[in-house]
Amino acid sequence: MKTKFEILIIDDHEIVRFGMIQVLEQKFIGLKISESPNANHALALLQEYDYDLIISDLNLPDISSHELIKAIRKVEKRTPIIVFSMFPKDVMENAMSSLNIQKYVYKGDGLQILTEAVFEIMNNIENGKKNKKIQTSNDVTPFEKLSAKESEVMMLYLQGNSTTDICQILNLKPSTVSTYKARIFVKLDVTNIAALIKLAFYYNVITSI
Repeated sequence: MKTKFEILIIDDHEIVRFGMIQVLEQKFIGLKISESPNANHALALLQEYDYDLIISDLNLPDISSHELIKAIRKVEKRTPIIVFSMFPKDVMENAMSSLNIQKYVYKGDGLQILTEAVFEIMNNIENGKKNKKIQTSNDVTPFEKLSAKESEVMMLYLQGNSTTDICQILNLKPSTVSTYKARIFVKLDVTNIAALIKLAFYYNVITSI
């Protein structure tokens, strides 16, 4: 399966991460995978990058299982989460469902089951994008919240311009551009440029990533 999806794997065992990456990269051509050995490192990545899917263990050295999921959800409210854990599924699945995760996969069931869960979520996301593109041709989009100047600044960022570039193009001070950028992020509920780009693609503001 060809894909442009980006996944974050959180697991404190290097060998487990290596095995997961090997299998997923074989199954999904073009998949981009980041990895993290602990919660603090993972949360730092989530502040900086925007992922399509998060796969996480529960038994991490620096945080409890419930606190981990809650912390992720504070940063990434919409990103699907697959929990891949050695805790038995019948013990943990109900508890995890209350924390808004999409799949709970028991490690003892093997990587094939994990791969199937990843495929299902990817498929659902792709179908959702297709349906959304059809619906949003006439529907209200979050970009309508932006002022004319905010829209102009946003499009320059989407075209790959830096803040310095935008200052020169629009003849604005860096502090002014930064203010517009902050307003754009708040109105569109995104935290970084990567998330802005994906949202713009989702609503057909841009046609490719």
